[in-house]
Amino acid sequence: MKVGDIHNSPLLITEKDEQIFMDLTGDVNPIHWDADVAKKEGYSSPIVHGMLAAAMIGKEIGMYFPGKGTINMERSFQFIRPLFVGKEYTISLKLTEIDVENHCGVIKFTIKDSDNKICLKGLTRVRNTIQFV
Repeated sequence: MKVGDIHNSPLLITEKDEQIFMDLTGDVNPIHWDADVAKKEGYSSPIVHGMLAAAMIGKEIGMYFPGKGTINMERSFQFIRPLFVGKEYTISLKLTEIDVENHCGVIKFTIKDSDNKICLKGLTRVRNTIQFV
C-alpha cells in the first residue's frame, strides 16, 4: 500500500442488522426502532445506531483495506448526520500516512449518503505487518 490509496465500498444497514446490534449491546433506545419516537425527535424514521455504522468502518479495514491481520491502534470519529435503515451509503477510506518502522498507517474515512453528504467522518491508526513495510 502507498499513501493516497483509496478504498470505497457500498453500505446498506438492514432492520436485521439493527436488531442484532440491539440484542448484542442491550441498547434498545426507541429512537432506533420506534417511528413515532424518531418523528418526535425530528427524524423521518428510526436512526441507525452510530456505533453500528462505525463498526462497518472496522469491517472494511480488517477485511479489505489494508485487510486481514490489521488491528486498530486508535480511532476517532464524528457523527455529522444520522443514518437510516434501508438507505444506501458509501464508505470511503484513504491512506494518509505510513510509519514503516512500526508497521502502522493512518486512514481517514467517511460514510456519505446518496446525496454525497457526510454522515460520519474520522480517522484511525492501524497496524499491519504485511502491508506497512
